[in-house]
Amino acid sequence: MQIPDQNRNLKNLIGIAIAPHWSTDYQLWEQESGQASEQRCVQLEKTRRELERQLSGRLEEEEVCSAQLTLHRERLEAECSSLRRDLDDLESTLTLAEHDKQLELLKETFSCCELRLFWVDGTKSRDCSGISGTPSPNPVICVIEVS
Repeated sequence: MQIPDQNRNLKNLIGIAIAPHWSTDYQLWEQESGQASEQRCVQLEKTRRELERQLSGRLEEEEVCSAQLTLHRERLEAECSSLRRDLDDLESTLTLAEHDKQLELLKETFSCCELRLFWVDGTKSRDCSGISGTPSPNPVICVIEVS
């Protein structure tokens, strides 16, 4: 029985010898872990500040870009409005030019003919070339004869 008691005593001696060493290692590990955590917190704080700075810069850039886009949009809207007015003016001018052309064609067509007006009562009016108004003071109906 002496052997088990010796084993027990030996275990107690080993435990006593190991315990102070284990305690020192744990304290050292705890201290290193605390320092590592502190360094990590400092690094994370630096990273957070850097990201906030970058975000702030990007927000400023976005505001500048937004203002520029608004300015360009307003300029383009004004230019578009001006172009619409120009287009309306050109369409009006084209319509007038087409009417003038049709009038000239009609004048050319009838210039080779001698037009005379005859009133219902049979009286003959003057030649129609160059007529700009009513040839008779009180016309009722006139008949045009093309020769």
